[in-house]
Amino acid sequence: MTIAKTIRWRDVLRDVAIVWLLTFTGGVVAARVGTGPKAPVLVMSNLITGVIAFTFIGCLTPVRRFRHLVVVAFAAWLSGLLNVLLFGNPVAAWIVSLVYLTLVMIAGGALSFLFKRPPRGT
Repeated sequence: MTIAKTIRWRDVLRDVAIVWLLTFTGGVVAARVGTGPKAPVLVMSNLITGVIAFTFIGCLTPVRRFRHLVVVAFAAWLSGLLNVLLFGNPVAAWIVSLVYLTLVMIAGGALSFLFKRPPRGT
C-alpha cells in the first residue's frame, strides 16, 4: 500500500485550515497590540500560534503522528503560495517559511505527547 493511499486527506485539509486559522488570528491580534515595532511581535505570535496549532493537530492524530504532521506542514507550505499569488508576498519569504513550519511542527508535535499518548501496541 502506498503512502498516498494511507493518508487521510480530509484530516490533512482540516489540519491545514487549523494552522491557517490560528496563525492568521494570532497575526491579527499581534498587529493590534502596542505602538512599537510590529515585526518582533508578529514573529513571536506566529511561532506561538504555530506551535499551538501543531500541538492540537498532534493530539487529534495519535497514530502515525509525525508522518501526518509532516504532510500537514508540507501542505500548509504549499498553500502558502496563495500569499505569493494573491497578495504579492516575496517568493523568498515563502521558501523560508518551510523552515518556520518545520520548527513549529517539531515543537508542536513533541508537545502533543504531553497531552495525548499514542495508543498501546502502535
